[in-house]
Amino acid sequence: MAWFETFPDGTDQPTLALIWAGRILGTAILLVLGGFALAHLFSPEPEPGPVGSEWVALALFPTGLLAGYVLAWFNARVGGWTSLICMVLFSGWMLIERDLADVTVFWIFAIPAVLLVIGGTRLQRATPLLDPDSMV
Repeated sequence: MAWFETFPDGTDQPTLALIWAGRILGTAILLVLGGFALAHLFSPEPEPGPVGSEWVALALFPTGLLAGYVLAWFNARVGGWTSLICMVLFSGWMLIERDLADVTVFWIFAIPAVLLVIGGTRLQRATPLLDPDSMV
């Protein structure tokens, strides 16, 4: 007998807790990074915008990371992998452009993505495949 409840569709409480923790933390990160973006847009002193290779970095972080967190509300595993892949690509890009020490602090924003990947993978394994013969 497990210490947690298993639902009729095969999912369990720890799996759902991982997914919901990832979604909630991802939403919090979305709000924090969105606040920085809004503050930059409405700052009284106009600053020059990104140039050249900075657009690639911005497409991966925060845009790709946040797109993954939005996607995680519909599919936890796909959203988590999207965020993680964007972080790996961003780290590689920053390694080429600058120094890896500049990017290691950003990996704290990937914690929800790890939770989503683990929870989404567990959810996929727990959910039985539909039998085509049973479908109407």
